[in-house]
Amino acid sequence: MKKINKYNKNCPETISHVENQKLKAISWSEETSNIPKRYQNASIIPINDSQIILKKQIKDNLDTSTLITDEYGNVSLIDFNNIVINGNIGVGKTYLTIGLIKYLISLGVGCKYTTQYDLIGLKQNKEYQAFDNFKKINILVIDELAKTELASWQVEHLEELLSWRHNEMLPTILITNHSPSKFAEFIGSRIISRLRETKTIITALTGQDLRAGN
Repeated sequence: MKKINKYNKNCPETISHVENQKLKAISWSEETSNIPKRYQNASIIPINDSQIILKKQIKDNLDTSTLITDEYGNVSLIDFNNIVINGNIGVGKTYLTIGLIKYLISLGVGCKYTTQYDLIGLKQNKEYQAFDNFKKINILVIDELAKTELASWQVEHLEELLSWRHNEMLPTILITNHSPSKFAEFIGSRIISRLRETKTIITALTGQDLRAGN
């Protein structure tokens, strides 16, 4: 990962200010990430061959990205490609993805986690500011995509969010239980076209249900 510091590294006062602001940003991101309690201890340590492949893809993605810190301590990640993760229930999709955003949060990057149901619910309940907070975050994870069929107006709100993030070049990680073809059918041709344009990484996790017996 390339790192760019847009502040005077020769000034101790500036460095101290930036570091203090970054710590505040990390604390804020941890509090507002929306990570469920079940995944508070999630990590990106793989436990099978399929997860090892996903971790390598994530590492390669991070290696070509750039972390920028400005003079106010704001941290942003750019050139990080979108990711679509598909696979059966319980194979570790959510666990590994939250492990990734926890790592990014530790660097000061703003990240949020949500599900399709919760995200669309914000619009339905007219919680527009909360919806915009997800829309504008640096790294957004949307889980359980295509879990339930959406009405046309719900699809429009999802397209609105993903199209806006596409235009602002903000990376999004999408998680679904469906195959790539079924997922493409659900999400629609316009969003698929945008994902292709941004060289989205499409990967699958396989294996047994890790929740079985827990």
